[in-house]
Amino acid sequence: MTRRKALSLAVALSVMSALLPVGAVAAPIVFSDGTFDPADWEETHLLIGNGGTVTTLQLGTGGNPDEYRMVILQVNGADAAGSSAVWAFYRRLGADYDPQTQGAIESLDYSEDSVLIVPPPF
Repeated sequence: MTRRKALSLAVALSVMSALLPVGAVAAPIVFSDGTFDPADWEETHLLIGNGGTVTTLQLGTGGNPDEYRMVILQVNGADAAGSSAVWAFYRRLGADYDPQTQGAIESLDYSEDSVLIVPPPF
């Protein structure tokens, strides 16, 4: 490469790097739910062996501060192979994130309030 081409390349790179934002930070994206409307959630169950049942309810009072989601898992007795399990998975509709278009995930903060109630209060 000639000295002139090298100098032109160095100047072009300097100009390009000067145009890049320094320390640009994207605004945080927050997914939150305080009402737990069943229409906002997709529910998937996995039953193993004799399985069992999953009941999901939205309750208007008693949560922090008011509404909350109650999930009741009832596991049946084991089958002949000695297994029985129930899993419930929930996905908040609309709580999607695409790193390709929205940028890399740099951190994730998660919190929930939960209480184990045995047996259910009804």
